[in-house]
Amino acid sequence: MESEAEEMRVDDNLEVGEEMKDEEIENEEPGQSIRSIEERIIDQVELAQLNRKLPRDSQKKAVSLVAVHVSKNGIKLIKTADQHVLDRLPLHKIIQAISYDDGFGHYNVILLVKTSNSFVQCHLLQSNYLPEAEHLYMHINWIRVGTPLFAATTVFSKDLANRDVDWQDGSKVHVKLASSNQIARADDAIHRFMIQNSIPGLSIGVSINGKIIWKSGFGYSDVEQGTRCNGDTSMRIASISKPITACVAAKLVQEGKLLLDKPIQEYIKNFPVKNVDGEIVQITTRQLLCHTGGIRHYAKPKEKPQSSSNIPKEAGKKSDEKKAAANSSESDDSKKETTESDTVFEEFYSRKHYKSVTEALEMFKDDPLESKPGFKFLYTTHGFTLISAVLEKAADQDFPGLLKDLFRKIGMNHTYLDFNQPIMPHRTKYYYRDSKHRLHNCPEVNNSYKWGGGGLVSCVTDLLKFAHVILYSYQADNSSLHKPLIEKKVMDEFWKFHTVYKLPTKYCLGWMNVEEEEFLGGVDSNRTGFWYHTGAAVGAASVLLIRPDRKHNNPDSAPNGVCVAILINIQDCAAEITQLALELSEIFSE
Repeated sequence: MESEAEEMRVDDNLEVGEEMKDEEIENEEPGQSIRSIEERIIDQVELAQLNRKLPRDSQKKAVSLVAVHVSKNGIKLIKTADQHVLDRLPLHKIIQAISYDDGFGHYNVILLVKTSNSFVQCHLLQSNYLPEAEHLYMHINWIRVGTPLFAATTVFSKDLANRDVDWQDGSKVHVKLASSNQIARADDAIHRFMIQNSIPGLSIGVSINGKIIWKSGFGYSDVEQGTRCNGDTSMRIASISKPITACVAAKLVQEGKLLLDKPIQEYIKNFPVKNVDGEIVQITTRQLLCHTGGIRHYAKPKEKPQSSSNIPKEAGKKSDEKKAAANSSESDDSKKETTESDTVFEEFYSRKHYKSVTEALEMFKDDPLESKPGFKFLYTTHGFTLISAVLEKAADQDFPGLLKDLFRKIGMNHTYLDFNQPIMPHRTKYYYRDSKHRLHNCPEVNNSYKWGGGGLVSCVTDLLKFAHVILYSYQADNSSLHKPLIEKKVMDEFWKFHTVYKLPTKYCLGWMNVEEEEFLGGVDSNRTGFWYHTGAAVGAASVLLIRPDRKHNNPDSAPNGVCVAILINIQDCAAEITQLALELSEIFSE
């Protein structure tokens, strides 16, 4: 098996080992620690990758199968045939290490090694030749980001894992390679996910039993300015807005102000009466909450609209929020519609401002139903705009006001309606890639037509606070020390299976659910079912996942379980995001 190594030019003006100047220290963002020279090198590498300034070296250097030897001085790659030393990697020059395994004890390590003041060398070490690593290599080569991944082969030594090694200057350094702790493994999984999906920036938060144990950022919230993502970065949460709207509905049900099975015309008097095949039908809030009300999703224009002429064609490909819900929810018999990848959704990129939820109904209220209410699942964001209007009438309060009341109760202090003009702390820029995989800024859009279905901006901290409230409401009972926001009987109703989304996923009222026995092919003592929702918006993807602890039997100790929130500032990668959240929940459940 062969090994390659390539050099990547970083920055001729960056002197490794040079003292940071006072003005550089002053320019550090408040609350952030001063970055080391090594971290600055990594910043340069990642930024160059995103800007496609790191072409692959065409000169390949083939070597034979090697073994790895680790000492306090560094790593030696030794040719197994004749014990000839092929390469030495001093530990003090290893500036970044990303590791992962295939689940069967085979390890892979990607090393960034500082070879000079202006070059960084990459190595991929494998315990066996793994198709997963080759798949990763193919992804990186295809996306043309300029990330060289080297088809190297080694016999990987487990002595590399989490070692404290003496540097030449007598200090100690912790070698972060094959990880045994949870955070390191999670870090590896996220790096792998970002490389495979060519993601500019990601924010992640994980909680255990109602306490946030880890939140972090990866990549860039602003590529042009070189601003890093962190655990407080705010992004569009897209369809995670739906569970939040469902929570408002649950609270009104609890207060006796909303009846789920009451026809919506009894709340919205002027909403047109619908008929299907000549039969007058009634739509209920329950049906809308589980996407069986027959309301359509985004319309597909017959020709490119003038109002959307500035929308890049590539930005509209695969951007439907049905994909945001992790694979298309549209049924196979929808042959009358063109495929998502060939269509720019006029409404998805709407720039029109609607002054109220009631005004936003104009976008679809006069359109025929797609199916008879209660008979067919059809994922629809417009259906949640209609729910928002129902909630306004039921509560006698405008929908933005209902949201603000909820955020105030939960402490979601950094969750807002997605307006473009107001200054929002830590707000990201939004991106998409064109057909040549070049990174672009997304066009400006106005999401006032879908506050309740996909129009909110938040951060992982606020989303985890929301998840804790929901999980506590599910697990608490009348004997609990603290009164839940939503009574258990109401929460049970909202988290109960109502319709099949796409097996094994079922749709509840505003939430998706995978039951325990259908999770990863069967029951396991360490696994539970989970509730979640994904989202996709212009320049964003997201997921919020809640896994209750199956051993939970004490309501006073609630909430018990793992919650994961992930926000990404690029569209068209939502299909894989649920699997990442699930992998992280598995890591932190151990």
